[in-house]
Amino acid sequence: MKKIGIITYHSAYNFGSVLQAMATQRAINNLGYESEIIDYRPTEGDYFYRHLFFRHQPLKFFIADLTTIPVIPKRKLRARRFEEFISRHLVLSVNEYKEPGDLNALSDAYSLAVSGSDQIINKHSNELITVDWEYMNPYLLTWFNGPKISYASSPASMTDDELKRIAPELKKFDALSAREQDAADKLSKLTGKPVATVCDPTLLMNQAEWSKAVNIPDCPIADEYILFYSLKRPRVMMSAILPQLERLSERTGRRIAIVTPLAGFIPKNDKFINCLDAGPAQFLSLIKNAKAVVTDSYHGTLFSVNFHVPFWTIEPNADDSRKTQILHRTGLQDRICDSIDNIPEDFDTIDFGSAHSIIADYRNNSIEYLKTAIADNIKR
Repeated sequence: MKKIGIITYHSAYNFGSVLQAMATQRAINNLGYESEIIDYRPTEGDYFYRHLFFRHQPLKFFIADLTTIPVIPKRKLRARRFEEFISRHLVLSVNEYKEPGDLNALSDAYSLAVSGSDQIINKHSNELITVDWEYMNPYLLTWFNGPKISYASSPASMTDDELKRIAPELKKFDALSAREQDAADKLSKLTGKPVATVCDPTLLMNQAEWSKAVNIPDCPIADEYILFYSLKRPRVMMSAILPQLERLSERTGRRIAIVTPLAGFIPKNDKFINCLDAGPAQFLSLIKNAKAVVTDSYHGTLFSVNFHVPFWTIEPNADDSRKTQILHRTGLQDRICDSIDNIPEDFDTIDFGSAHSIIADYRNNSIEYLKTAIADNIKR
């Protein structure tokens, strides 16, 4: 059987990264191919996730890390849960690779290579922001001699000038796709190639498929709760977000389960439950069992929609392309709110309307792109 190599952010201790990697691999396998995710853990990115402090990152990360000293055991358990999930649910290459040049050993190892989803062509992502441009080369498949395709790769906040630096390598791809429409338009203009707009890999699996694929644990929270998931940093959490969450708890009569990986310390009171130690499986459980979800996260939004859970996406800037594009596409733009304090009283009622049929069509079209892109280009 022809083997396909996939490279993406599979080892980041980030829910969206690990879950999208799993979904990408399952989608390819479901098309009848054998695949493996290349266990590329770049030195700086790996250092960032495997260390609790002094992670070679800007000062804001160091300050955020210091606030987590009281919850070090939760951070360690979180890391273990991520590694256990990766080991259980991803099929990885036999060898682990640390530097861009290491991947040259795989130049002829596969019948086709897939550069996967997430912000793998964004120089400002945590994995790439502090290193030289050559560390983007593995995701641009410069090491591979065979056919190359991308699936839902996102340049996120890359400027036009920055994108021009990687355009020559993108032009060598046999099929290109992006996760956001504006990104697809930019990349198409840049490369002179058609660029498909496809869904985030996490939407390639519906709720039933996620529940079947992952042994989602029982939720440890007995009472009804609201889940708040955010990547906000400590200063914003303490000064602005936590007071709003207290008020939300008071007016709804429900406790707030809080998952904030970058601001792990949460004051102990009867309104909050600190779920910092959640790994990917626990995250899915928290989403699935929540009475409602409040989030400013892209993947927090996607999983709420996918799991049919009432949600509010907090977005002061209505032009945020990732979250607002998918909500406008599914007709759920009324679930965007500029602050937690402005969430309406009937916060846990929602009319998904035709959203799920729209997502089903989006999913089918995205799988068709993947099917065609592989079949038309795989080395025979």
